[in-house]
Amino acid sequence: MNRRLAAVVLASSMSALACVAEEPPETVGLELLAEGADQVMVTVQHFMTREGIRRATVRADTAYVMDDESTVELRHVRLVFFDNEGVEESVLTAESGSYHMQSGDMDAAGSVVVVQSDGAQRLETEQLAYDAAADQLRSETPFVFTQPDRVIRGSSFTSDPSLENHQVDEFSSVTDVD
Repeated sequence: MNRRLAAVVLASSMSALACVAEEPPETVGLELLAEGADQVMVTVQHFMTREGIRRATVRADTAYVMDDESTVELRHVRLVFFDNEGVEESVLTAESGSYHMQSGDMDAAGSVVVVQSDGAQRLETEQLAYDAAADQLRSETPFVFTQPDRVIRGSSFTSDPSLENHQVDEFSSVTDVD
């Protein structure tokens, strides 16, 4: 009788342990639900092309797709720009971005930095827009544009993604660098 009781207790204990060891199903965290997203993607990479040539690669750690699917909200963005031959020309990083699916345009926000691939020029601002059709960057927020021989500060500019062809619309200061 004691052996039977011991076997029943052992079997019951093992069943209880098996239930406890089972992993709960993975669920969406509350922070993702708060965004109102219908779809959430993690570790995203998107290739932007024009006439079969890679123009940019967008990477983000998280992408939120809303019901209308016309705009994708991105977090921790890295946008690599390529020239007409597909050679990397600059890299943009930002805390967040809005990628517009129809046009290929993107708005970047939060500690936006664009660095030429060779590191010679660097642009820093809080908001920046990329117009895919014009292949142009623009900002109407304060910026710092560091070049090898000077630092330009201003509040409005436009540039190509390589940072080679730029126009500063509103200067605050220009400081020569030795």
